[in-house]
Amino acid sequence: MLRQRVITGLIAILLLAAATLLLPPLYFGLAATAAVLAAAWEWSGLLGDGGRGTNNHSPLEGESARQGRSPQPSRWGVSRSAVIRCGFMALVAGGCAAVLLLPDSNPRAIKSLLMGGCLFWLLCLGLLLALQGRAFNNDGDTPRPRVFTPFSVGVMGLLALLPALAALLHLQAVAGALALWVVLQVAAVDVGAYFIGRRYGRRRLAPSLSPNKTWAGVWGGFGLCGIVTATGAAWLWAAAPEAATAPAGVPALTGTAALDGYGVSSITPALLLASAPLVALGTVVGDLLESLLKRDAGLKDSGHWLPGHGGLLDRIDGLLAALPAAALLLIGGSLW
Repeated sequence: MLRQRVITGLIAILLLAAATLLLPPLYFGLAATAAVLAAAWEWSGLLGDGGRGTNNHSPLEGESARQGRSPQPSRWGVSRSAVIRCGFMALVAGGCAAVLLLPDSNPRAIKSLLMGGCLFWLLCLGLLLALQGRAFNNDGDTPRPRVFTPFSVGVMGLLALLPALAALLHLQAVAGALALWVVLQVAAVDVGAYFIGRRYGRRRLAPSLSPNKTWAGVWGGFGLCGIVTATGAAWLWAAAPEAATAPAGVPALTGTAALDGYGVSSITPALLLASAPLVALGTVVGDLLESLLKRDAGLKDSGHWLPGHGGLLDRIDGLLAALPAAALLLIGGSLW
Protein backbone atom coordinates (compact mmCIF):
# COMPACT_ATOMS: atom_id res chain seq x y z
CA MET A 1 0.00 0.00 0.00
CA LEU A 2 2.75 2.47 0.95
CA ARG A 3 4.72 1.67 -2.20
CA GLN A 4 1.61 2.26 -4.32
CA ARG A 5 0.95 5.57 -2.58
CA VAL A 6 4.51 6.77 -3.16
CA ILE A 7 4.65 5.75 -6.83
CA THR A 8 1.23 7.23 -7.61
CA GLY A 9 2.08 10.44 -5.75
CA LEU A 10 5.41 10.89 -7.56
CA ILE A 11 3.83 10.33 -10.96
CA ALA A 12 1.08 12.84 -10.14
CA ILE A 13 3.59 15.48 -9.00
CA LEU A 14 5.72 15.02 -12.14
CA LEU A 15 2.71 15.29 -14.44
CA LEU A 16 1.46 18.37 -12.61
CA ALA A 17 4.89 19.98 -12.69
CA ALA A 18 5.10 19.46 -16.44
CA ALA A 19 1.60 20.87 -16.93
CA THR A 20 2.05 23.96 -14.76
CA LEU A 21 5.49 24.88 -16.06
CA LEU A 22 5.22 23.93 -19.74
CA LEU A 23 1.62 24.32 -20.86
CA PRO A 24 0.30 27.70 -22.00
CA PRO A 25 -2.65 29.01 -19.95
CA LEU A 26 -5.30 27.84 -22.44
CA TYR A 27 -4.19 24.22 -22.51
CA PHE A 28 -3.49 24.21 -18.79
CA GLY A 29 -7.00 25.53 -18.21
CA LEU A 30 -8.51 22.74 -20.26
CA ALA A 31 -6.47 20.11 -18.42
CA ALA A 32 -7.38 21.59 -15.02
CA THR A 33 -11.05 21.71 -16.00
CA ALA A 34 -10.95 18.04 -16.98
CA ALA A 35 -9.50 17.20 -13.56
CA VAL A 36 -12.17 19.29 -11.80
CA LEU A 37 -14.93 17.54 -13.77
CA ALA A 38 -13.49 14.16 -12.79
CA ALA A 39 -13.49 15.25 -9.14
CA ALA A 40 -17.03 16.60 -9.58
CA TRP A 41 -18.19 13.19 -10.80
CA GLU A 42 -16.81 11.63 -7.64
CA TRP A 43 -18.44 14.39 -5.56
CA SER A 44 -21.76 13.61 -7.23
CA GLY A 45 -21.52 10.14 -5.72
CA LEU A 46 -21.96 11.77 -2.31
CA LEU A 47 -25.31 13.31 -3.26
CA GLY A 48 -27.58 10.26 -2.95
CA ASP A 49 -31.10 10.27 -4.38
CA GLY A 50 -32.83 12.36 -1.78
CA GLY A 51 -33.83 9.41 0.40
CA ARG A 52 -33.22 9.38 4.12
CA GLY A 53 -31.51 6.04 4.48
CA THR A 54 -27.87 5.10 4.65
CA ASN A 55 -25.40 4.59 1.81
CA ASN A 56 -23.23 1.53 2.19
CA HIS A 57 -21.87 0.69 -1.24
CA SER A 58 -20.62 2.26 -4.41
CA PRO A 59 -21.43 5.88 -5.19
CA LEU A 60 -22.51 4.68 -8.62
CA GLU A 61 -25.55 3.04 -7.08
CA GLY A 62 -28.66 4.88 -6.04
CA GLU A 63 -29.35 5.37 -2.36
CA SER A 64 -32.50 3.27 -2.59
CA ALA A 65 -30.58 0.37 -4.11
CA ARG A 66 -28.16 0.44 -1.20
CA GLN A 67 -31.10 -0.18 1.10
CA GLY A 68 -32.21 -3.28 -0.77
CA ARG A 69 -34.98 -1.45 -2.70
CA SER A 70 -35.30 -0.72 -6.36
CA PRO A 71 -33.90 2.70 -7.27
CA GLN A 72 -36.58 5.37 -7.17
CA PRO A 73 -37.49 6.19 -10.79
CA SER A 74 -37.92 9.70 -12.01
CA ARG A 75 -40.65 10.84 -14.36
CA TRP A 76 -38.52 9.70 -17.32
CA GLY A 77 -37.96 6.15 -16.11
CA VAL A 78 -34.36 6.60 -14.88
CA SER A 79 -33.21 6.56 -11.28
CA ARG A 80 -33.54 9.74 -9.30
CA SER A 81 -29.90 9.37 -8.29
CA ALA A 82 -28.81 9.49 -11.95
CA VAL A 83 -30.92 12.60 -12.57
CA ILE A 84 -29.42 14.35 -9.54
CA ARG A 85 -25.87 13.43 -10.53
CA CYS A 86 -26.32 14.57 -14.12
CA GLY A 87 -27.87 17.83 -12.95
CA PHE A 88 -24.95 18.46 -10.63
CA MET A 89 -22.45 17.71 -13.39
CA ALA A 90 -24.23 20.12 -15.72
CA LEU A 91 -23.98 22.88 -13.10
CA VAL A 92 -20.27 22.20 -12.52
CA ALA A 93 -19.56 22.13 -16.25
CA GLY A 94 -21.32 25.47 -16.69
CA GLY A 95 -19.41 26.92 -13.75
CA CYS A 96 -16.10 25.68 -15.15
CA ALA A 97 -16.90 27.28 -18.50
CA ALA A 98 -17.67 30.57 -16.75
CA VAL A 99 -14.37 30.41 -14.84
CA LEU A 100 -12.44 29.65 -18.03
CA LEU A 101 -14.06 32.57 -19.82
CA LEU A 102 -13.63 34.97 -16.93
CA PRO A 103 -11.39 37.66 -18.42
CA ASP A 104 -8.21 38.80 -16.76
CA SER A 105 -9.48 42.32 -17.40
CA ASN A 106 -12.05 41.80 -14.65
CA PRO A 107 -9.81 41.23 -11.61
CA ARG A 108 -12.49 42.21 -9.10
CA ALA A 109 -14.68 39.31 -10.25
CA ILE A 110 -11.75 36.94 -9.86
CA LYS A 111 -10.97 38.25 -6.41
CA SER A 112 -14.64 38.05 -5.37
CA LEU A 113 -14.73 34.40 -6.42
CA LEU A 114 -11.58 33.65 -4.43
CA MET A 115 -12.90 35.50 -1.37
CA GLY A 116 -16.17 33.59 -1.66
CA GLY A 117 -14.20 30.36 -1.62
CA CYS A 118 -12.29 31.44 1.49
CA LEU A 119 -15.54 32.36 3.26
CA PHE A 120 -17.02 28.98 2.35
CA TRP A 121 -14.10 27.11 3.89
CA LEU A 122 -14.28 29.23 7.05
CA LEU A 123 -17.94 28.25 7.37
CA CYS A 124 -16.94 24.63 6.81
CA LEU A 125 -14.52 24.88 9.72
CA GLY A 126 -17.40 25.94 11.95
CA LEU A 127 -19.54 23.12 10.57
CA LEU A 128 -16.86 20.55 11.34
CA LEU A 129 -16.56 21.81 14.91
CA ALA A 130 -20.35 21.71 15.33
CA LEU A 131 -20.72 18.14 14.01
CA GLN A 132 -17.76 16.65 15.86
CA GLY A 133 -19.06 13.81 18.02
CA ARG A 134 -22.10 13.00 15.89
CA ALA A 135 -22.65 9.40 14.77
CA PHE A 136 -22.76 8.82 11.01
CA ASN A 137 -23.87 6.10 8.66
CA ASN A 138 -20.68 4.04 8.59
CA ASP A 139 -20.21 4.09 12.37
CA GLY A 140 -22.10 0.81 12.69
CA ASP A 141 -24.83 -1.35 11.19
CA THR A 142 -27.74 0.83 12.31
CA PRO A 143 -29.04 3.00 9.44
CA ARG A 144 -29.29 6.67 10.34
CA PRO A 145 -30.90 9.60 8.56
CA ARG A 146 -28.45 11.57 6.49
CA VAL A 147 -27.33 14.93 7.81
CA PHE A 148 -27.05 16.57 4.40
CA THR A 149 -29.54 16.69 1.55
CA PRO A 150 -28.45 16.28 -2.09
CA PHE A 151 -29.03 20.02 -2.56
CA SER A 152 -26.72 21.01 0.30
CA VAL A 153 -23.99 18.58 -0.79
CA GLY A 154 -24.29 19.89 -4.35
CA VAL A 155 -23.97 23.52 -3.24
CA MET A 156 -20.90 22.62 -1.20
CA GLY A 157 -19.42 20.92 -4.24
CA LEU A 158 -19.86 24.01 -6.39
CA LEU A 159 -18.36 26.25 -3.69
CA ALA A 160 -15.41 23.90 -3.23
CA LEU A 161 -14.58 23.18 -6.87
CA LEU A 162 -15.10 26.44 -8.76
CA PRO A 163 -13.06 28.86 -6.58
CA ALA A 164 -10.25 26.28 -6.48
CA LEU A 165 -10.26 26.09 -10.27
CA ALA A 166 -10.18 29.87 -10.54
CA ALA A 167 -7.29 30.06 -8.07
CA LEU A 168 -5.28 27.41 -9.89
CA LEU A 169 -5.79 28.99 -13.30
CA HIS A 170 -4.77 32.45 -12.19
CA LEU A 171 -1.78 31.25 -10.19
CA GLN A 172 -0.57 29.41 -13.28
CA ALA A 173 -1.28 32.41 -15.50
CA VAL A 174 0.90 34.60 -13.27
CA ALA A 175 3.61 31.93 -12.97
CA GLY A 176 3.48 28.17 -13.31
CA ALA A 177 5.93 28.00 -10.43
CA LEU A 178 3.34 29.53 -8.09
CA ALA A 179 0.68 26.92 -8.88
CA LEU A 180 3.24 24.16 -8.43
CA TRP A 181 4.44 25.75 -5.19
CA VAL A 182 1.00 25.55 -3.56
CA VAL A 183 0.62 21.93 -4.70
CA LEU A 184 3.99 21.08 -3.12
CA GLN A 185 2.94 22.74 0.14
CA VAL A 186 -0.26 20.68 0.24
CA ALA A 187 1.72 17.54 -0.57
CA ALA A 188 4.07 18.35 2.32
CA VAL A 189 1.11 18.60 4.69
CA ASP A 190 -0.22 15.22 3.51
CA VAL A 191 3.17 13.50 3.72
CA GLY A 192 4.01 14.92 7.14
CA ALA A 193 0.58 14.02 8.50
CA TYR A 194 0.76 10.49 7.11
CA PHE A 195 4.18 9.50 8.43
CA ILE A 196 4.16 11.39 11.73
CA GLY A 197 0.60 10.30 12.41
CA ARG A 198 1.44 6.65 11.79
CA ARG A 199 4.52 6.78 14.00
CA TYR A 200 3.41 8.98 16.88
CA GLY A 201 -0.35 9.32 16.53
CA ARG A 202 -2.22 8.60 19.75
CA ARG A 203 -4.78 11.31 20.39
CA ARG A 204 -7.40 11.39 17.66
CA LEU A 205 -8.21 14.68 15.98
CA ALA A 206 -11.89 14.12 15.16
CA PRO A 207 -12.92 10.50 15.83
CA SER A 208 -16.45 10.81 14.50
CA LEU A 209 -15.37 12.56 11.30
CA SER A 210 -12.12 10.80 10.43
CA PRO A 211 -11.00 8.15 12.95
CA ASN A 212 -7.51 7.71 11.50
CA LYS A 213 -6.44 11.35 11.80
CA THR A 214 -4.48 12.34 14.89
CA TRP A 215 -3.17 15.54 16.42
CA ALA A 216 0.36 14.26 15.91
CA GLY A 217 -0.39 13.95 12.21
CA VAL A 218 -1.73 17.50 12.11
CA TRP A 219 1.39 18.92 13.72
CA GLY A 220 3.57 16.74 11.48
CA GLY A 221 1.82 18.15 8.43
CA PHE A 222 2.15 21.72 9.68
CA GLY A 223 5.81 21.11 10.51
CA LEU A 224 6.82 19.63 7.16
CA CYS A 225 4.89 22.34 5.30
CA GLY A 226 6.76 24.92 7.39
CA ILE A 227 10.12 23.33 6.57
CA VAL A 228 9.37 23.23 2.84
CA THR A 229 8.12 26.82 2.91
CA ALA A 230 11.09 28.05 4.93
CA THR A 231 13.42 26.40 2.41
CA GLY A 232 11.68 28.22 -0.43
CA ALA A 233 11.77 31.52 1.45
CA ALA A 234 15.49 31.08 2.17
CA TRP A 235 16.17 30.45 -1.52
CA LEU A 236 14.16 33.54 -2.41
CA TRP A 237 16.06 35.59 0.17
CA ALA A 238 19.41 34.37 -1.16
CA ALA A 239 18.40 35.01 -4.77
CA ALA A 240 17.21 38.56 -4.08
CA PRO A 241 17.92 39.93 -0.58
CA GLU A 242 15.97 43.14 -1.25
CA ALA A 243 12.75 41.10 -1.22
CA ALA A 244 13.04 40.75 2.55
CA THR A 245 12.16 44.39 3.13
CA ALA A 246 9.64 44.88 0.31
CA PRO A 247 6.02 45.55 1.38
CA ALA A 248 3.58 42.75 0.63
CA GLY A 249 2.11 43.00 -2.86
CA VAL A 250 4.78 45.45 -4.11
CA PRO A 251 6.81 44.10 -7.06
CA ALA A 252 10.11 44.87 -5.36
CA LEU A 253 11.97 42.23 -7.35
CA THR A 254 10.91 43.35 -10.81
CA GLY A 255 13.98 43.30 -12.99
CA THR A 256 15.88 40.91 -10.71
CA ALA A 257 17.46 38.50 -13.14
CA ALA A 258 17.60 35.66 -10.62
CA LEU A 259 13.81 35.51 -10.42
CA ASP A 260 12.38 37.01 -13.58
CA GLY A 261 12.67 33.71 -15.40
CA TYR A 262 10.40 32.08 -12.84
CA GLY A 263 7.68 34.70 -13.13
CA VAL A 264 7.58 35.31 -9.37
CA SER A 265 9.30 38.67 -9.14
CA SER A 266 6.59 40.14 -6.88
CA ILE A 267 6.73 37.35 -4.28
CA THR A 268 8.64 38.07 -1.08
CA PRO A 269 9.95 35.61 1.52
CA ALA A 270 7.42 37.04 3.98
CA LEU A 271 4.55 36.13 1.66
CA LEU A 272 5.87 32.60 1.28
CA LEU A 273 6.21 32.16 5.03
CA ALA A 274 2.70 33.54 5.62
CA SER A 275 1.28 31.05 3.12
CA ALA A 276 2.42 28.01 5.13
CA PRO A 277 -0.14 28.11 7.99
CA LEU A 278 -2.92 29.10 5.58
CA VAL A 279 -2.20 26.20 3.27
CA ALA A 280 -1.74 23.73 6.12
CA LEU A 281 -5.00 24.72 7.83
CA GLY A 282 -6.88 24.66 4.55
CA THR A 283 -5.54 21.20 3.76
CA VAL A 284 -6.76 19.83 7.09
CA VAL A 285 -10.21 21.45 6.75
CA GLY A 286 -10.65 20.21 3.18
CA ASP A 287 -9.65 16.70 4.17
CA LEU A 288 -12.04 16.67 7.12
CA LEU A 289 -14.95 18.03 5.09
CA GLU A 290 -14.63 15.28 2.51
CA SER A 291 -14.37 12.72 5.31
CA LEU A 292 -17.53 14.15 6.86
CA LEU A 293 -19.46 13.91 3.59
CA LYS A 294 -18.21 10.38 2.91
CA ARG A 295 -19.22 9.22 6.37
CA ASP A 296 -22.63 10.80 5.96
CA ALA A 297 -22.99 8.93 2.67
CA GLY A 298 -21.63 5.69 4.18
CA LEU A 299 -18.60 5.58 1.87
CA LYS A 300 -14.96 4.85 2.56
CA ASP A 301 -13.41 6.33 -0.61
CA SER A 302 -14.73 8.67 -3.25
CA GLY A 303 -13.33 6.42 -5.98
CA HIS A 304 -10.90 3.59 -6.64
CA TRP A 305 -8.85 4.48 -9.70
CA LEU A 306 -5.71 5.90 -8.02
CA PRO A 307 -3.67 2.96 -6.64
CA GLY A 308 -3.05 3.40 -2.94
CA HIS A 309 -5.02 6.65 -2.78
CA GLY A 310 -8.64 5.90 -3.63
CA GLY A 311 -10.27 8.48 -5.87
CA LEU A 312 -9.06 11.78 -7.25
CA LEU A 313 -11.21 13.67 -4.76
CA ASP A 314 -9.49 11.80 -1.92
CA ARG A 315 -6.19 13.29 -3.11
CA ILE A 316 -7.19 16.86 -3.88
CA ASP A 317 -9.66 17.56 -1.06
CA GLY A 318 -7.07 19.54 0.88
CA LEU A 319 -5.88 21.34 -2.26
CA LEU A 320 -9.43 22.54 -2.97
CA ALA A 321 -9.50 24.35 0.36
CA ALA A 322 -5.93 25.65 0.25
CA LEU A 323 -5.94 27.15 -3.25
CA PRO A 324 -8.30 30.16 -2.80
CA ALA A 325 -6.53 31.43 0.33
CA ALA A 326 -3.07 30.87 -1.15
CA ALA A 327 -4.00 32.65 -4.37
CA LEU A 328 -5.41 35.64 -2.50
CA LEU A 329 -2.25 35.93 -0.45
CA LEU A 330 0.28 35.40 -3.22
CA ILE A 331 -1.30 37.26 -6.15
CA GLY A 332 -4.18 39.13 -4.50
CA GLY A 333 -2.34 42.43 -4.69
CA SER A 334 -2.44 42.28 -8.48
CA LEU A 335 -6.21 41.66 -8.59
CA TRP A 336 -7.46 44.93 -7.18
